[in-house]
Amino acid sequence: MITRVKALCGAAAVLCAATTSTAVAAATPAYQLTDLGVAAGYASSFAYGISDDGLHVAGWVATASGGTRAASWSASSGLTLLGDADGATASRAFGINDAGQAVGETSYGSRREGTLWTAATPAGLGTLSNAGSSVAFAVNNAGTVVGWSDSAAGTRAFTWAGAGPMQSLGALPGGTQTRAYGINAAGQATGWGTSPAGDRGFVDDGGLVAIPTLQAGAGRTRAFGNANFNGWVTGDAQDPALGDVAFAWSPATGSFSLGLISGAARSFGADINSAGAAVGWADGLPTGEQAYLWTQATGMVALDSLLVGADGWSVQRARAISDNGNIVGHAVDAQGAVHAVLLTPVPEVSTWLLMGLGLATLGALRRHVTR
Repeated sequence: MITRVKALCGAAAVLCAATTSTAVAAATPAYQLTDLGVAAGYASSFAYGISDDGLHVAGWVATASGGTRAASWSASSGLTLLGDADGATASRAFGINDAGQAVGETSYGSRREGTLWTAATPAGLGTLSNAGSSVAFAVNNAGTVVGWSDSAAGTRAFTWAGAGPMQSLGALPGGTQTRAYGINAAGQATGWGTSPAGDRGFVDDGGLVAIPTLQAGAGRTRAFGNANFNGWVTGDAQDPALGDVAFAWSPATGSFSLGLISGAARSFGADINSAGAAVGWADGLPTGEQAYLWTQATGMVALDSLLVGADGWSVQRARAISDNGNIVGHAVDAQGAVHAVLLTPVPEVSTWLLMGLGLATLGALRRHVTR
């Protein structure tokens, strides 16, 4: 049964389309925070994915004891608890497309199954081995789903194209497992897998292309989000100078570090949009985790410093950013409650995509790049 809760998210901002100007936006926009709320009987909520158009959000609500239920949000429907299959003990949603189709996982005790919700109705996606567990992490507007599944050969990233069984993306040379976390409009999946040299991010471009490290012998790369139009990927990597840091990569620029918020010990890249604006979080700060926005113009900036009219809120993790600049994640309010939040740029701007025009210059500006 679908439970609908009074709309709490308000009207989502529809941002202006990009102009043909070649100027690159130099200023980071301020952000308005919208509390996406918590369903009756639950203590907290978390947002994990946002649609390309910025109008649909996927995540979950949680009880005080840690039980979870998949949920979605939209400006028109507010908070909706997604349907649970018979025998389900928990569920979480991780990705959503412009049609409101959400993907995630349904738990049946210790077993998990990748799940697609259409109009809040769940459909299990099975596994590559017809046994074990699977998890779905992202779905594009064509309805193609990616995630990971147990298989006879080990854990494998998969794609599922709306009919028939899952298809394995295989493994990197010499590797034992792969997991996919993102898919763009072109159907390119991204994620990470093991290799003899360490974990490596990958892009599926008719075969798995390993994402190189920041420097030769610098350790791992792991990819979690990718952009629609320009091949950009973000995730986390090991930097010989800074340690564990968020990074970005494209075929044109190679891999480069996104750096750290001042005082942070680590940073993690969660998602990147077509303008090259990346989000994630840093930790090791006295205040705990802190969400960030990274752009070429500003570098890594704590999202808390960009909030307007959000006294008492602190954004801990930014999980996803849409092409119009809307950001989702979770934040702590003045009373210590954890809620899913939507951050929308204010005032409305027409320059998000224009920032991407300057990204080609990163090839000349970046440091520690391995091609």
